[in-house]
Amino acid sequence: GGSAQRFGRVSVTLAAGGLTALSVRFNLSCPRGWRGPLSATETNSPLVLMRSNGAWSFATSFHDQRGWHYAVGGSFSTFGTAHGTLSVTTGNGRCASNVIAWRAAIHSG
Repeated sequence: GGSAQRFGRVSVTLAAGGLTALSVRFNLSCPRGWRGPLSATETNSPLVLMRSNGAWSFATSFHDQRGWHYAVGGSFSTFGTAHGTLSVTTGNGRCASNVIAWRAAIHSG
């Protein structure tokens, strides 16, 4: 699904145990201008979904091989969509995405 950024995208994959894959495409604001679109994918053992205010939700953060920090959270509706926020910061803190709103269709995998 799309995000509030130009060319931004978020894709989530669900399995019986929870969220199993998360792919993001985003732009970073840096001292010399914008960089991107850039992308990252996180796959691991299922991230367990939590029930909160009548909706299933998740929150996770991770670092990639470059040392960049990703924070992603979202909720799933009964209509087959997910929505939430994403933020990315480079390891040295010089570039950041700020908080990005996203919405995506749910894919079972």
